[in-house]
Amino acid sequence: MDRPNGLHPCFVRPVRPAPDALGRWLGWQVYRLALGVLFEGRDPDAIIAEDLSGIRFFDRSQPETLLEDPTVPVAWDDVVYEVDEQRGAVTLRAPDGTARTAVAYGRYGCVGLPQDETAPRVAPEPVPPRRGASTRAEQPWPLGCAIDRRALLPDVDLAPVEAALAAVVGDGKGRAALVAHRGRLIAEAYAPGFDRDSRHSGWSMSKSLVGAFVGRTIQEGWIGLDDLAPVPLWDRYGDPRGAITVDHLLRMSSGLDCPIGMTPWAEGEHYHPFTGLPDVYAWATELELRAAPGTRCAYQQCDPLIAAKVATDLAERAGVRRVDAPWSLLFDPLGMDSVMLSADTTGNFIMSGYSLATAQDWARFGQLLLDDGVWQGERLLPRGWLDYATTPAPADDEPVYGGAFMHLGDRFTFISGEQGRVPAGTSLAAGHYGQFTFAIPSHELVIVRMGHDPADAPMLDLVEAAAAAVGPSPARAEGAP
Repeated sequence: MDRPNGLHPCFVRPVRPAPDALGRWLGWQVYRLALGVLFEGRDPDAIIAEDLSGIRFFDRSQPETLLEDPTVPVAWDDVVYEVDEQRGAVTLRAPDGTARTAVAYGRYGCVGLPQDETAPRVAPEPVPPRRGASTRAEQPWPLGCAIDRRALLPDVDLAPVEAALAAVVGDGKGRAALVAHRGRLIAEAYAPGFDRDSRHSGWSMSKSLVGAFVGRTIQEGWIGLDDLAPVPLWDRYGDPRGAITVDHLLRMSSGLDCPIGMTPWAEGEHYHPFTGLPDVYAWATELELRAAPGTRCAYQQCDPLIAAKVATDLAERAGVRRVDAPWSLLFDPLGMDSVMLSADTTGNFIMSGYSLATAQDWARFGQLLLDDGVWQGERLLPRGWLDYATTPAPADDEPVYGGAFMHLGDRFTFISGEQGRVPAGTSLAAGHYGQFTFAIPSHELVIVRMGHDPADAPMLDLVEAAAAAVGPSPARAEGAP
């Protein structure tokens, strides 16, 4: 599979700045800065120091080496930020006067504006209500937020698990971690300054949300996995993109050409949706084919963006407002009321990488996967969805990718290069900077790690400690659903 953290990374070579590198750099950074300032209540200087500056890049072609960014167009010391609290806006301005702004915009989250635009092009929508952990503190998770260890066998020793959790959030990189077993929260930990109510960016774990979003439309009978993706632009005589199916999209096998740049401001299209594009759906559907659909598996932004568009269009035809579709179909049924998606200025949610949610809400999503799409007795996803997620994509030559935008957890190559420390059959949602949701059927475990920088060893130690503590599930071993 072509992917940036694979054994054979597929960056655009030679590495060089994009023609509009400064604009892309400002667009990427202002979104992240605004996210922290406007939605997490953090100090902008702390965000720049802790999350945004001094980052170097890992390249497997040069093992054990962190590279200085060869494409960076401007230094942080030369950039000025402005916070407009009344407007809910953050602006970054370069020495030549080039500026990019991100604004808090109700249901549309944190919207990065294109150059010279001062407001989103869509009307504002109110934010859906959020209960918060304090209102559900006494009710056990997943309907509430409380720890509940009644499902544990009497001889289970959680001390190693709690020690591993403390290590994850105590390394200066992890911010939240938790373990759920048999549908109950059994342990959690948070770094100083973070708690149950803190929302964390899922980055590319958002792609896995798209997989479930599409799965909901399949369960509703609105489309099938093998149906052609209903993209009007492709529905033209002789357009080879018209052969792309829903399954091709969910397995990152569309064949569309979306080359990966080393950084968001390097030459390459992969990160382009995160730099302030006015219409991410138009960008994704206009890409040309690099390979025939179903013959090449490549980790890229266009497939989940197009899949999200397909699901949104289907929901709208069924009478659901576009802005409500992800909540109506997925988040509300799961009680994931902390989720915040961000959109482009046109109002398209950038669900390939922009989402915020609490660690407990990410675990609710993991529990839905673990239970094969059944939530509190109600089937939300098609039967066999977990098998679909954990079956290797036919076009993946490694293979590390399954279906529904999920990774094969036991075959996933982490930044450290480690493999084999995750139980077989694990479905993994993974995101930039070390966001992970593991659904481990063999042990009936859901494990979540959120942070601002990848740190494989403590996280993998947690997975091993949790699996060792609860042991394999007899029911799963016998093949029970």
